[in-house]
Amino acid sequence: MMRKHVWLLGLLGLLFYRPAFAQDEIYSVNDVRDDRLERYLFTNATVVVDYQNTLQNASLLIEDGFIQAVGSNVSAPAGTRTIDLQGKYIYPSFIDLYSHYGLSELPESSGFNWNAPEKLGPQTEGPFSQNDAIKSQYNAADDFSLNDEQAKTYRELGFGAVLTNKPDGIARGSSALVSLTDVTANEALIMPQAAAHYSFAKGSSKQYYPISKMGFIALLRQTYLNADWYQTEKNSEYVDQSLEAWIDLQNLPQVFDAPGWIQILRADKLGDEFGKQYIIRGSGNEYQRLAEVKATNAPLIVPINFPDAYDVDDPYDAENVALADMMHWERAPANLGMLAQEGISFVITAEGSTDSKVFLKNLRKAVQYGLPEDAALKALTHTPAQLVRANGQLGSLQEGTIANFIITSDNIFNEDAQIYENWIQGKAFIINEMDVSDLRGEYALAVGNENYPLQISGKPGKLKFQIVPNDTTKIDVTSEVAKETITLAFTPDAEKNEQIRLSGWVEGQKLQGQGKLPNGEWVSWEANYQSPLEETEEDSTDDKVVNPDDLVEIVYPFLPYGDQQRMPEATAYLI
Repeated sequence: MMRKHVWLLGLLGLLFYRPAFAQDEIYSVNDVRDDRLERYLFTNATVVVDYQNTLQNASLLIEDGFIQAVGSNVSAPAGTRTIDLQGKYIYPSFIDLYSHYGLSELPESSGFNWNAPEKLGPQTEGPFSQNDAIKSQYNAADDFSLNDEQAKTYRELGFGAVLTNKPDGIARGSSALVSLTDVTANEALIMPQAAAHYSFAKGSSKQYYPISKMGFIALLRQTYLNADWYQTEKNSEYVDQSLEAWIDLQNLPQVFDAPGWIQILRADKLGDEFGKQYIIRGSGNEYQRLAEVKATNAPLIVPINFPDAYDVDDPYDAENVALADMMHWERAPANLGMLAQEGISFVITAEGSTDSKVFLKNLRKAVQYGLPEDAALKALTHTPAQLVRANGQLGSLQEGTIANFIITSDNIFNEDAQIYENWIQGKAFIINEMDVSDLRGEYALAVGNENYPLQISGKPGKLKFQIVPNDTTKIDVTSEVAKETITLAFTPDAEKNEQIRLSGWVEGQKLQGQGKLPNGEWVSWEANYQSPLEETEEDSTDDKVVNPDDLVEIVYPFLPYGDQQRMPEATAYLI
């Protein structure tokens, strides 16, 4: 009988225990419960707390996705995992304010078909706007889901969070601020409604009106006036969910997609009419009207997808390249530096340059063309967080902020710097192997009774092996280095096409192991370090600083035969 009572008490205890467990876990996980704290202490690093403060030989303590402490004398509780980052850097992860990450596929743009019948009324069913280009009811958070392929691309660039919005329509609804984690969409969502978005592009609307820039502006102005009427009249007989959403979004940061300096001025003029200060997404040609752009007081979202050099080897191809395009190609990398010099607030977006090699190369190129490093870091961290009112959560490594940071091999603006890891909400994402041996140098390779001069060049993590018997001959060596292990294969005599294959391990700067000769015989081998490589002009990593004054002169308009005056003056002409 006693056993039965104990069994019943145990069952009751289990029943009472389960709701407590359900409250602790918001949603169930099909896995073993793990209540251990995720606590890490990173030591001996150069910690860039924010764009203004850098700590040498400092430590960073994180716990359960948040930063707990940063400084020179940080102590950690028992059970903390310590990671020594001797000689490495820690930066806040970057933030991109212009992305479409994790959202459903963009509807096909309507364009304009003169042969199609007119569609005068809206095609969207429901109590929405009478014009389908007004999509203020769209909410990115409702549409958002994780996309690991897109997130991986952003993480490799150093980004930890993005503002995501669907670029469809003249009024585009609200965006969401999300982190680039891979856990759940619930945890990735930082701000479900972070900003409201607008543009001068009709998007997927099939309606006939509007079809011109004048019509786009008129529709926006009319919607502002309609919303004012809708609020004041409080007409219970007329419901418009697009206008209600429009009104609800007015207290959020207002982002206007207006690529090109002309559109920036148009958008700002519209904002001034209705008392709105837009954050404006530009295109990288703001230098062409710097004074006018500065006068808008608008913070800018600026891409760094600089144009590639034009192929002018063929004289006929060269004839087809417009001089204005060549002028922009030369000036574009100096744009951000000129904005910074004028004190114009801006952030940097990866839009149009989401290849990691291109983005980081262009970022460093902008620094070479006059963008101060602290201004570049500010535009990637502090300013984007501030503009969407998330500066207490992101953009720095202050105590209490989300643990979004990158670990790099060196100053991120140096040409050879690599991003090793991108930590997002306290979880590590490996970009490049951190503990990679720097084996570069000249070696004496002995394979059995044969000796070969071995040269190892390249960069740590991307080493290049070659046999160099003389100044004119180089034999490529297929290689794979994984921490302490190494495999090499090469053909010493190309005519015989017989390959030597070696496998072994690394001890400091000595390589050794066993290998097979072309005849199948096993031999011992070793490669002993002799001297460092001579740095050639091609290998040099010295940054060339470009003086913007040496570039093509800015003329008005920025076209062939443009005027060097500030602006052509209006005058009377008799024709």
